[in-house]
This record gives sequence, structure tokens and C-alpha cells, in this order.
Amino acid sequence: MYRPKIGDVYAFKTERGYRLIHWAYHIEKQGKFVRVIRGFYTEIPNDICEIVTNECDYIICFDVPKLYRKGLLEIVGSVPTEKVEPFPKYDLNYREYGKDSEIEVCEFYSHQNSERFKSDSTGKGLPEKYKNVKLINAIIDPIWFIYLISSSFDLKHWEFFYPAELWDEYDKKYGDVIFKRQNKKTTKNDFL
Repeated sequence: MYRPKIGDVYAFKTERGYRLIHWAYHIEKQGKFVRVIRGFYTEIPNDICEIVTNECDYIICFDVPKLYRKGLLEIVGSVPTEKVEPFPKYDLNYREYGKDSEIEVCEFYSHQNSERFKSDSTGKGLPEKYKNVKLINAIIDPIWFIYLISSSFDLKHWEFFYPAELWDEYDKKYGDVIFKRQNKKTTKNDFL
């Protein structure tokens, strides 16, 4: 049996096509971080290395080998991590407060030198020097991760980051496989 390793590229089949995910970083005491590659593909592309070394939509902490072991992802190649951008120094934290939203830029892990910027859901209030930050500071469960890689979410469309109204739809599709449950419904509160 294949043992997943850092550098693996995974494909997930969505209704919009295949989405590629690259396990690019492992940060001690923090976890596995994946690069969600831009775009959807009608079939798994042949030029995986070229595609994966280009820009990604975002980077997020997620234990992607778990979904592979559940049979939800396929390993389609491997790209050495030194071929992609180094792990970001800063991360983004998005918060909603009713109709208002805020993006906070922090120094990763230490969260020192934290700066807050009022923003709408497109991130328009973010200073130019932070526009290239792609690391999202979020703890996400498997259903949320599947939603994110299946959706139109990217760093220009924060309004798609966490639509709670779609939770049940994704739970019905993937919950039983992910959680090996029988006749038990998981709710978003099980992960908060």
C-alpha cells in the first residue's frame, strides 16, 4: 500500500471537474499544509509538475492523506517542495461580524506584529504589501475542506469561505465515508 508523503499531488473529483491539491509543507507542531491549485480540469492533466509549480489559489492546514486513505482523493503525481514558493511568513485570518468582515494579517505562528484591516469580503482594504499572502489561518474539518476545494472560494471571494447553509448538503454526500458512521448525523457543532 502506498504511503503518502510530502510533495504528493492529489486530485479530487468535483461537479466542476478535478481539483489538484499539493501537500507542500509540514510545519513542526502545526501540521500539514496544502496548496490548493488554481482551476478545475475536465480530466487529470498530464503536465502535473508544470501546473503545480505555478501559482496556487491558497494555502491551508489540512491532513490531506486522511482523505486519500478514505478513498476520496487520488494521488496523481509528486512535485518536490523546493520547486514551489517557500512557506509564507504571514497568514490571513478572516472574521465576519454580521454584515461586516475583517481580515487580520499576522506573522505566522508567533502572531506578533499583528495588523488588522477593515475589509469587505473581497479583501479590498488589504495593503498592497500583503496582497500576495495566501496562507489562511483556519482549522477546518474534512467536510469544510471538501466544500472549499469544490467551490468558487479563492482569496478574492471570501464570501464563499464558510457558508453554513451548505453544511448539510456536503455532510450528506461525504459524511458517512469520512467518519465511518452508520445512521448518525454529524453537525458543524461537532467540530467547533
